[in-house]
Amino acid sequence: MKARTKMKTLLLLGVLLFGFTVSAQSQKVSLDFKNERVEKVLASIKSQTGMSLVFSDQLVDVNRKVTMQLKDVTLKEALTRLLSGINLTFEIRNNKIYFIEKKAVSQPGSRKKRVTGVVKDVMGEPLIGANVVEKGVETRSVYLPQTGDENVRFYDFYTREEYAPGQTIEVPVDISSIPLYIKSGAIIPMAENQIYNLMHETVTGLHILMAPDVDSEFTVYDDDGKTNEYQNGAYLKTNIKVTAGVRTCVDFTYEGNYENTVDTMYLDVVHREKAPFYVQIDGVEVPHFLHRRKFEEAQTGWYYSQSLKSVQVKYPNPKKDHQVMISFEVFDMIGM
Repeated sequence: MKARTKMKTLLLLGVLLFGFTVSAQSQKVSLDFKNERVEKVLASIKSQTGMSLVFSDQLVDVNRKVTMQLKDVTLKEALTRLLSGINLTFEIRNNKIYFIEKKAVSQPGSRKKRVTGVVKDVMGEPLIGANVVEKGVETRSVYLPQTGDENVRFYDFYTREEYAPGQTIEVPVDISSIPLYIKSGAIIPMAENQIYNLMHETVTGLHILMAPDVDSEFTVYDDDGKTNEYQNGAYLKTNIKVTAGVRTCVDFTYEGNYENTVDTMYLDVVHREKAPFYVQIDGVEVPHFLHRRKFEEAQTGWYYSQSLKSVQVKYPNPKKDHQVMISFEVFDMIGM
């Protein structure tokens, strides 16, 4: 069960990390309550949006009676009406609605704050994070653990800036920041399409972020998430094996008979040194695009992002065992 939960969490990460907040606030809800407890109103909002509610019962009086008769209004408008006249406000982050005191909101000119701490990779996981949970914080100390392997580096998830292990770095942050760092060998699958509820929606595009400085493997597991049919083979394991080197190979093998709903594959391969010479899928060379727009319009191809120092490969999912090979054997003078 843990494997099933982990897989769905990893796929949902693609949604959480790429701008969910704005679209979340614009979700439509309808509320029809007359002199009803706040607890029931919140339960209805949670049911309609699929979001979690985070608050202290010392702040939110769930027994307070309210009347709310709203039809197809934005979530932001509904929450504003619900909290009208009391000393509370809200924030929507990471598919959660946080209820906080208004006085806790930082004011212009307020004294700068700094939070320090250590985030250690004690479980050997490739993704290091440092969530910001206090308003007014402007910097965060993140410890990147020593690895004992000279080939291992850490990369900023958003900018791909490179950091050596065994050091503490200071990261500029605000309350909406989620500093994340990718460790060499990371294989991070994310949903390419927007998903609100994995119980009712399927992943149709798989975005896989990887940093192939060292060999690594990862298995994405999927089933219906509801029944025990996985015991009868109704599951799908997507085994991803990365072999690092001048010819970096990404091998996909499949196990199980559960439906593969992924139609498109997008590989995001961190490689700061240089662009590849060529890319092949099962021995067939993939078209190379020098212009981002043309790459985005194509169904199949590869592009080297100068800003992210990343090889980006896209192709229709063959839904069978296959290999993607990225050759760094010869410098691409244009892509350097």
